[in-house]
Amino acid sequence: MIINAKDITMSYPKSKRIVLKDVNLSIDKGEFVVINGVSGSGKSTLLAILGGYLKPVKGNVIFRGKNIGYVPQGNIMLKKYNILENLIVPLNAQKGSSKEKVLIKKAHKHLQKLRIDDLSKNYPNELSGGELKRVSLARAMMLEADLILADEPTTGLDSESSKLINDYLKEYSNEGNTVIVATHDKICNGYASRIITL
Repeated sequence: MIINAKDITMSYPKSKRIVLKDVNLSIDKGEFVVINGVSGSGKSTLLAILGGYLKPVKGNVIFRGKNIGYVPQGNIMLKKYNILENLIVPLNAQKGSSKEKVLIKKAHKHLQKLRIDDLSKNYPNELSGGELKRVSLARAMMLEADLILADEPTTGLDSESSKLINDYLKEYSNEGNTVIVATHDKICNGYASRIITL
């Protein structure tokens, strides 16, 4: 088991509505888990709690891995940096250092797999929404995380782009890493080792 959520209950201060109530979840290393549910069912909230970005009002999460890669719904690119820099700058590589050279090589590998390596010198405002989603995914992979949390990674994309991202995530889980995806995309269900419905 890599992550275990016990009795997770969540509501927000300005709302009396309980978003999640007594959710229990145990996920093993190497699983590809898809979380389905209608809008407002708490998919994104659960993902944020699993990643430690939100604290539940009740319950706790135990994570037994080294690090977590998080792919949010929105675009959180650093606007003044190009795509390659967006992948390596958050990892604090000093310019010209041997570490930076290793990170650049790694970044190109991920961008090539996602078919956007030709955009590495472009800036975020020059990319489409689908291309930015792929950059977000590549950036999460740069951590070599043993758990990837992806929030609606294929929403609004055409079927070819959706397949590319799902194939990439599946390949990552096949390497022994854990992937948890919150999504409305039914195509993603076909990749899952387990489907959870909220």
